[in-house]
Amino acid sequence: LLTEMGVDSTERKKTIFVIESQDKNGKSSKDTLVAVSRDGKKIKIVIGEPKKDHTTQKDTSRHADSRVYDNQKEIDQNTEDSESIKIDQIKNGRYFSKTDFGVYVGLNNYTANGGSVPSSELYHLRVLGSRFFALSWKKNVTISKNDKTDLAIGWGPELAWNNYMFDGNDYIEDNNGKARFLTSQQAIEKSKLTVLNANLPVMLQIGFKESKFHFGAGAYIGYKLNSHAKQKYENGVKNKGNGSFGLEELQYGWIAEMGRKGRSTLFIRRNFTPLFQDKLGPDVTPWTIGFRF
Repeated sequence: LLTEMGVDSTERKKTIFVIESQDKNGKSSKDTLVAVSRDGKKIKIVIGEPKKDHTTQKDTSRHADSRVYDNQKEIDQNTEDSESIKIDQIKNGRYFSKTDFGVYVGLNNYTANGGSVPSSELYHLRVLGSRFFALSWKKNVTISKNDKTDLAIGWGPELAWNNYMFDGNDYIEDNNGKARFLTSQQAIEKSKLTVLNANLPVMLQIGFKESKFHFGAGAYIGYKLNSHAKQKYENGVKNKGNGSFGLEELQYGWIAEMGRKGRSTLFIRRNFTPLFQDKLGPDVTPWTIGFRF
């Protein structure tokens, strides 16, 4: 239809959909179609009944710059037409939504002196039990876009729960603001340290419209809101205690994400700061990997 109307190939490629307009009663108008291009502009195509002659008068209710054809087909490219739909209410092909809510699910671990923690250490982790969970509210600000890619900055607050589950019968306790690791004489089913942080991540994101693939990288800063340790023994006894455990109050690090639009996103983040303050706990640096839904 656009080809028949004389719209050139460049403009046709930019067109994303064609819809019927509606009258005031919400009924479809059979003589008008509207094509919306990726840049938000419209091309209105009016299809009328053919006439015997080729003489046509313009409807005074339409704008003076409308193009009228012999077969009563016209293209109106005036974006201020009072009969047009509200183009500003139609998304014009941006890759990243203005706001979104996401849930992070992953696994925690940490390194000591740039390597893995020896299993002989009392603070060695049971990785599959060291779960990460976060609620994320994000705002995306587009800074550059074209027909192929969108470049945006994403930022927003999140609440993150970091669980560090210890191996065997080892557990942690708060000793006057210091972390002390011990081995229980009783069999422990679960022993973990839970840290609740309020974080603010900021990422530079690029989205590829054709492949629907996106990638983002940036940094985050977080503040510790609460921390507690919990032990569940095999005999059913449970212990739970709050404390500072010598943990760093302020955390910051880098974050990277990649995935496809409309699907879960793979993420990885790593702290620049150690988990514990100097001389108040072991020198370990946390990292996390998982998915954002």
